[in-house]
Amino acid sequence: MSELFMTREETAKILRLSVRTVDTLIGQGEITIRRIGRRVLIPTEEFKRLAELKLPRPRTFNDHVLGVR
Repeated sequence: MSELFMTREETAKILRLSVRTVDTLIGQGEITIRRIGRRVLIPTEEFKRLAELKLPRPRTFNDHVLGVR
């Protein structure tokens, strides 16, 4: 990985997540991003941190409606 940043799509593919899940994790503050123009990029150092962690399951709309925490 010689790149400084990865796209949301690249991150999702490597972590075997959907782009929507990556977006949810970004929204929850679990993934730090950098914006360059309109592009949302994930620093490779952040990606390495994510690969080592077991991330909590993102909350869904149904969790919110059912009150699951």
